[in-house]
Amino acid sequence: MLRVILTSILMIAPLLVTAQGAQTMKSSRNEINADQLRSWYEQEIEMVVVDARTKAYFDGTLLPNAQWLPARSNAELIQTIIPSKDILVVVYCLGVTCPASGMLYDQLISMGYTNVYEYHEGLQDWLQRGYPVKDIAGL
Repeated sequence: MLRVILTSILMIAPLLVTAQGAQTMKSSRNEINADQLRSWYEQEIEMVVVDARTKAYFDGTLLPNAQWLPARSNAELIQTIIPSKDILVVVYCLGVTCPASGMLYDQLISMGYTNVYEYHEGLQDWLQRGYPVKDIAGL
């Protein structure tokens, strides 16, 4: 019986460490909420806002002045859309259950971008607040 318990613990332990690591990584991200982001828009702070949703989930609705930059884009596309590694960058996706903004955030940090924020609540939160969006057609 003791062997079964120990074997079970040894099998589960790596999963627990992985889950803790993922939580630690998420909590170490710079985050911004809707009110802060809206304030930055109102102050006309220079920033690049990117929607990280993949093509399957992208419907053409974007936050003001945002560009579509799917998570896991290649470095060339990222550098085209965000040429300066020091500019303020805000990444978002659909909402809290969508991992795309976190994936793109991590990719930008690994590429050397230094001023990146994640709007984790994303487009759903923005729309629920009645904040303005833009729609781009043809995608």
